[in-house]
Amino acid sequence: FLLPAAVLGIAAGRWLWADRSRTGTSLALVGIAAISLLSFVLVNASEQASVRRFGALMDDPGRVSPYGRSYGASVLELYFRDRGQYAEALAHARAAVAAEPTNPRNWTNVGYELMAMERHAEAIPYFREGIRRGPDRWEGRYNLGLSYMRLGRYEEAVPPLREAVALQGNLPVLRHNLGLALYRSGHADSALVVWRYILLRWPEYGASLQPTKERPAP
Repeated sequence: FLLPAAVLGIAAGRWLWADRSRTGTSLALVGIAAISLLSFVLVNASEQASVRRFGALMDDPGRVSPYGRSYGASVLELYFRDRGQYAEALAHARAAVAAEPTNPRNWTNVGYELMAMERHAEAIPYFREGIRRGPDRWEGRYNLGLSYMRLGRYEEAVPPLREAVALQGNLPVLRHNLGLALYRSGHADSALVVWRYILLRWPEYGASLQPTKERPAP
């Protein structure tokens, strides 16, 4: 609202300027509009201040619905995640859960941030809750399997990874990590079957079949 109003005020002032009898009114109108425009620019000149102000606006239960607070917290979570500031991202992910606990993505996001901080044991309950609330979502199952793998609990990693593949069968990386879990839990034959399937269906993915660090699903 502020920007269009400021521009309109400046335009109206220029129109009134043509009438010399209204010069004072024109100057006042242009001045008010310019100050409004300048205040908008200055207030948003600092990215950090803008982020803090957005957070304060979203953290107002009296004016913002639970969905709005959850969405705003998720936006801030992604903002800090993209910058590698996982502690800050985790705080906003938890805020999203508090605002809208029925959303399975919110629980999975808390687990994701904990994974990024190598706190895998803490991430597991959040992934489990996300799975319980969103049984048709594969991301929580996949990340739960990865957390088990990072903890060396390969046998426990196999079931959620199998379920993730069943829900999302078009991502070879899911099958690849299922193969890793099978191999490291002593089921080399089963792992070989999985990897052969990947090579047949996605020949170009063969170069990725290396013992690299598993990547979680965002």
